[in-house]
Amino acid sequence: MTLARRNFIRVALMGSGSLAIQHTLLGAEPKFARESFKPIKYLEFGKDGRITLFSTKAELGQGTNTALRAMAAEELFVDSSVIDLIVAEPGVDMQVATGGSWGTAGWYRGARPLFAACRQLFMDAAAQSWNVSA
Repeated sequence: MTLARRNFIRVALMGSGSLAIQHTLLGAEPKFARESFKPIKYLEFGKDGRITLFSTKAELGQGTNTALRAMAAEELFVDSSVIDLIVAEPGVDMQVATGGSWGTAGWYRGARPLFAACRQLFMDAAAQSWNVSA
């Protein structure tokens, strides 16, 4: 199996994030501790256990944001009640539009792998902290 440059960068970034999480899980409060952890621009994990999900789709009745919240909960293995969904403000790094018929399908293909990568960060950090296999 060859490792493409982009995949190597993704793996390296995930590894560095898991080290930061692992350090916090051990009980040592790092100097750079924050109130939240935001590994990707769509998800922010709060110290209180709440997860903020930033959507780029303005909800107009298609159910896109409901589906997105369910996708995130499923991939992160959490109850959807701990996820707060906020429609992001438009900006350079966030382009906001309506979902339309492509809203849910677009998120399904694009965001699910990102949510799964975040889950893997936490699993790797926990496994490293407990000295077990992920």
